[in-house]
Amino acid sequence: MRILHCCLALPYIPEGGYQETRLPETNRADGCEVYIAASPVTIEDGKYTSAPVGCFETESGIKVERLAYPRLLPTFVGSKLRIYPRYATLLEELQPDVIYHHGPQTQALLVSARYRKKHPDTVLIVDNHASFANSAKDFVSRNVLHRCYYRAIYNLAYKQIDRLYCVGYEEYDFALKMLRNDDSKMKLMPLGDTIISDEKRTSVRRQLRQQLGLDDDAIVMLHTGKLSALKRTTTLLNAMQQHRDPRLRLYIIGGGMDPAVEEAVGKAVAEDSRIRCFRWMEAAELRRYMCAADIYMQPGTVSSSLHTAMCTGLGVMCRRHDSYVRLFGEDNGAIFADTEEEIAAVVGSLADGSLDIAALQRKASRFAQEHFDYHSQSEQFIYSLAEKR
Repeated sequence: MRILHCCLALPYIPEGGYQETRLPETNRADGCEVYIAASPVTIEDGKYTSAPVGCFETESGIKVERLAYPRLLPTFVGSKLRIYPRYATLLEELQPDVIYHHGPQTQALLVSARYRKKHPDTVLIVDNHASFANSAKDFVSRNVLHRCYYRAIYNLAYKQIDRLYCVGYEEYDFALKMLRNDDSKMKLMPLGDTIISDEKRTSVRRQLRQQLGLDDDAIVMLHTGKLSALKRTTTLLNAMQQHRDPRLRLYIIGGGMDPAVEEAVGKAVAEDSRIRCFRWMEAAELRRYMCAADIYMQPGTVSSSLHTAMCTGLGVMCRRHDSYVRLFGEDNGAIFADTEEEIAAVVGSLADGSLDIAALQRKASRFAQEHFDYHSQSEQFIYSLAEKR
């Protein structure tokens, strides 16, 4: 089966832990022939940046071609219209069995729809990563790009689209309001990762904790991401100040810190040896730190890293976002905490032993295996559609 993943509506990070990186790797591991068409945008240290156009191979052996915007368009305009003159030719060259668009917000979706009409045995899948938390935030974006331009593209392509998968409930609601008020082709396909076996996790955990000089009884809380004020990193720092148990550790990994957050983290690291801060890590290294940790702490905005953490066997603490409440329900490896008092109470329960970390991890692992495993998702959401053709 030949699968073309189109990362043309969002940045593509070859070494990243995002879905558009990990899902193609999973498909290749499953024996599929995988190609990626990517935008000329990537992320470095938490910030969007330009990437050179052209072909290369990822470390896992996937062939990638970064496509250029039209030469006559200013880069800023090109990055919004997302037109790729080379894409139609690339489709004819590759002749894919499955076209998987990571995001419908690109003119390339119309090109894929025309190709699918000519080749009806081809499966055309689209997923949506946009929500009101990350998109359509100003008047032009909301009313010109999303309500007019991207909506028109999606509806013109609609007859040729087999499925629209939404990576979360907020993204599902966004698609209904901003793309098409019709959920007949829509399904939830949560962000995920590959599941790390207990044996591998134990081996990586032992090795890395030894390198970090951690005692066996150290309780490591992990907090990651683009650390804006909305991540509420300072709330975790305050909770650490309330609980001085020497076994507690807070490891912060990320970039893009707001100045106030960076100042608070720097001060905390200087004054409290239990707190450490690491800059942005590649996905593989981040997963190693997840294996070494005991619980993942996300008191602020949503992040796909929370799903990855559960795939490495970590229980999680997160805010009561509507999407998380709807996804996890009760007693599935996630602890909900909103206020500073609730977050401090979770840290306290780690220190006094009232929180059963092992039980939380078992529930998280079970939930991740059922809902987040990219091998299982590929079978259910991609391969099954192609096999019906």
